[in-house]
Amino acid sequence: MGRINILLIMVLSLIIQGSLSVFFNFDGRQPDLLLIVVTCFSIMWGSKDGALIGGTAGLLQDILFGRLLGLFALTKLIVGYLSGFTEKNIYRDFVLGPMLIVLMMTFLHEGLAFILSGEVARLPLRTAFMNIILPKALYNFCLTPFIYLLIYFANKKGLFRPLQ
Repeated sequence: MGRINILLIMVLSLIIQGSLSVFFNFDGRQPDLLLIVVTCFSIMWGSKDGALIGGTAGLLQDILFGRLLGLFALTKLIVGYLSGFTEKNIYRDFVLGPMLIVLMMTFLHEGLAFILSGEVARLPLRTAFMNIILPKALYNFCLTPFIYLLIYFANKKGLFRPLQ
């Protein structure tokens, strides 16, 4: 049941991100709720589960919204794996740690997606950073406490179960 709940959280975040983007739109930018979810689970359960959740979430995003199949799967897999390294080194009850990790992982994710999608040939890096990557990172940073605390307390209640 815990694994189904994880999948439901992924699908729900994609639905919110895709259909309610009008409400979450700030200056033409919207957050990546799925990235926040992947990072939160990775922080709680480690690199292996984080990579599996990230790859699955990214593949779902590729199927529903992606132009290139595998782009989000790869970038979210990397984010899940790397953010999972903080599992044993972070105080999970203090939300500032996950917020900073989401901020760093958003920079990594968006930078990788920018390079791998070929946008780097069309748009200067500085322009992309100032107009796309930085606003999204700050938006994700601000939304992280709400999503992290929801997932954290649901995990403590046993609604989720690590994949391994």
